[in-house]
Amino acid sequence: MEITEQTPDVLIVHQGAWTMRMVGAAGVIVGAGVAALLHNASPGALHGSIAVGYAVSGVFFVLGSVLLAKAADRLVAFDRAAGVVRLITRGLRGRTVTEYPLASVRDVALEAKSGEHFMEYRPVLVLIDGRQIPWTSIMTSATRGQTQCVAAARAFGGWQGATAALPLAPSPRIVAVPRGAVVIAGVLLAVFACAGLGIYGFETYRALMWRPVQATVMSTAVSRVGDAEGGTSYRPAVTYWYRVGGAQYVATGVTPITISAGRAWATALSARFPVGARVTAYVDPNDPGKAFLVHEASLLPLWFVAIAALMAAGLTLAIRQSQRRQLVATSALGVPIVSRSVAALR
Repeated sequence: MEITEQTPDVLIVHQGAWTMRMVGAAGVIVGAGVAALLHNASPGALHGSIAVGYAVSGVFFVLGSVLLAKAADRLVAFDRAAGVVRLITRGLRGRTVTEYPLASVRDVALEAKSGEHFMEYRPVLVLIDGRQIPWTSIMTSATRGQTQCVAAARAFGGWQGATAALPLAPSPRIVAVPRGAVVIAGVLLAVFACAGLGIYGFETYRALMWRPVQATVMSTAVSRVGDAEGGTSYRPAVTYWYRVGGAQYVATGVTPITISAGRAWATALSARFPVGARVTAYVDPNDPGKAFLVHEASLLPLWFVAIAALMAAGLTLAIRQSQRRQLVATSALGVPIVSRSVAALR
């Protein structure tokens, strides 16, 4: 929110929608793009559950669509010559204009919605009849720009000193991360963390439940995954045979789940299974054609959980620091902060 025109006779405040639109469009594009890649990918190029990929792409697509739908360009124009203040909204539903006489305005304030774990604001016109007319339908914890616009509007209308008649709310304070950020970031990080936990649980289940059998190594090598442009990684390629229930099977699984990493890691793992060696393979009791050799669960999927936790902590710290800066800006200009009016919600 910013002041785009300020003269003795006109004050125009603008809240653009391009940031929200770009974020929303990015979410839709990323979600649709990932889903398209998953749909068109060859089976051999996918490692892990495709359902997790579709779930992540779906989250991005839905959140992006919601942001696009709610994005709206808003103007608040104080016109001394016409004696009115106009609230102009331009969004997907078209353009709407609402006018209020300047004489009907008692003051301009920040409307607060506060709770134990959140505190959000938006500018409002406080009318003589007690109604609070919001400038925007969205409340945020970012008060610096809103406070500057409210202070300019109060100076324009000469409304300073009317705070005694307003239903004042508690002063701004440092609170927990805003609920909107918690919901959006929480969903994304939870999907990320659950993917890691799910993969770890999947490989742990295989390590515990698949039955050991004697196997003979037929060949050993190291396979390259990817290319120089997309990043190259390696994984051990071991072929071995075994018998289950009188039938002979050939398998290539080395670890409980398919993992690729550095060449040194893949080479060292392949070296554990020389050609002709008698080794223990762990076979799926429901599908004897599936097996693996390394009877241990990799901790790599748990890094998904650790990264999600670090991102959550970093986001919380960044928002807290932003809140402190907003608090200083709001307190310095001394604009009134009123309680949220249920009757004026729209």
